[in-house]
Amino acid sequence: MKKFWLLASCLLFVGCGYEEVIEEEPVEVIHMRLADTMTSDYPAAAGAVEFARLVNERSEGRIQIDIYANGVLGGDETAYVDQLEFGGIDMARVNIANMSEYEPSLNLLQMGFLYDDEQHLHRVIDSEIGVEMLEMLEDNGFIGLAIYEAGYRHFYANVPIESIDDLKGMKMRIPYNQLMVDTVTALGAVAVPLAFGDVHNSIRIGLVDAAGNNFSSYVQSAHYDVAPYISLSGHTTLPDLLMCSKVVFDQLSEEDQLLIRQAALDSVPYQRELYSELEAVAIAELVRLGVDIIELEDRDAFAETVKPVYEQYMVGYEDFVERINQLRVVE
Repeated sequence: MKKFWLLASCLLFVGCGYEEVIEEEPVEVIHMRLADTMTSDYPAAAGAVEFARLVNERSEGRIQIDIYANGVLGGDETAYVDQLEFGGIDMARVNIANMSEYEPSLNLLQMGFLYDDEQHLHRVIDSEIGVEMLEMLEDNGFIGLAIYEAGYRHFYANVPIESIDDLKGMKMRIPYNQLMVDTVTALGAVAVPLAFGDVHNSIRIGLVDAAGNNFSSYVQSAHYDVAPYISLSGHTTLPDLLMCSKVVFDQLSEEDQLLIRQAALDSVPYQRELYSELEAVAIAELVRLGVDIIELEDRDAFAETVKPVYEQYMVGYEDFVERINQLRVVE
């Protein structure tokens, strides 16, 4: 975080003319860097851009959040997390998979089969559950500002995946996240943790056979070039987190902290709407390209298979799970 001081000036009119009087009233301008691995038109990254706009507008230009998208500050989200801890960067947009090591309750937001649909997940995030999870990050040196929509993730591969049997022995790229390791292992695949930027080439050269992501990332990264079969598994949700370094945040005034927190929350509806629009565009593009979109007939079997894994990660968070279930819509 960098601070600059500007001198405010005013004009004093005298008769028909005027004279300029410069008053020594310094205005502090705060510049904060926000890192993102994705391009600025990716839905979650675009949400961060909207957040920066709101902060600039509401602070009347006094707080400037500079977005460094497309991995300009490094292409690895785990590195962003490390830098946030000691204030090396001020803010970042990272996937929740990178944070469950610090706050295990976040694993609950990754369990795709735990939720009825995206609306159910939204109700959870927008409830006190989401607020409490963000607050729990502070004990680890992070300020959780908002949880962004990232859709359901689906398996895609260089061969069709139509049932659990097709996953047996398949080398599956996953993010660096133990819950994902255990989930794909339970489904019979071989978990291969890799950075997102390495996925395309790794599938091309045969290091891995498959991966999983939302439609927008699948299209934007052109992974369909090397993995032209996508199966609607919805095996995980993996929202994105907008975070600030606690080291940096604690240097701000209480007024500025509240302004930043509210701007982050107010950027969520915009980000969700944009995500929904871009997902529809991504699906239409896949249809145009002739990518095979496979509807799984036995998705319930997937859910049943990973149930023991979910139960293992729910230990100690039974209250959250009960409240998540209470937010289902009962017809």
